[in-house]
Amino acid sequence: MGLFGKDKEAGGGSRKTQGATPRPSQSQPPTDMRRELLRLALRQSLIRNGIPVHWIGVEAIEMPVPGAPLHVRLVVQHWDERLLRHAIAFQDDLEQRLLAVDPLARTWLRGFSWQYEWPDGVPRPSLPDPSTWADAAGSAQRPAAPVRAREELDRLLASRDEAAAPEPDFQPTHPLHG
Repeated sequence: MGLFGKDKEAGGGSRKTQGATPRPSQSQPPTDMRRELLRLALRQSLIRNGIPVHWIGVEAIEMPVPGAPLHVRLVVQHWDERLLRHAIAFQDDLEQRLLAVDPLARTWLRGFSWQYEWPDGVPRPSLPDPSTWADAAGSAQRPAAPVRAREELDRLLASRDEAAAPEPDFQPTHPLHG
């Protein structure tokens, strides 16, 4: 079994594609071709962004549904905090590169996931002090800007209405006796 496993036919059996090349009339390339396009796009993204090519690998996981869509698993093989911080931007770049080499990738690409492999002998980072998370959680609990703006507007309008309202000069009402 190779890096990406074996291909599955529509009937559910496994077989390896014998170097088939897609015909221009085909709407989707075979799974082996998709895997090669994926590796090419990954290599281009890594090189373009200055990331060593051996830091991130790729696995294409064939989903068991008609059309054989692929789920892409990016495997971090070298730990560097910058990869975690910029993972989403890198993923977006990879997806754009994949669409540049195969515009039909939208029809067979079903998503991304990340796997972090930790090398033996490399110390693992520890979690920060719990208060660092509380600070972040506190800022997330504040009302969103539109809600705060609405509350401020309501407060300003209420104070203006109070200032502009004349003193009532109504006489007390009395019941009618008739």
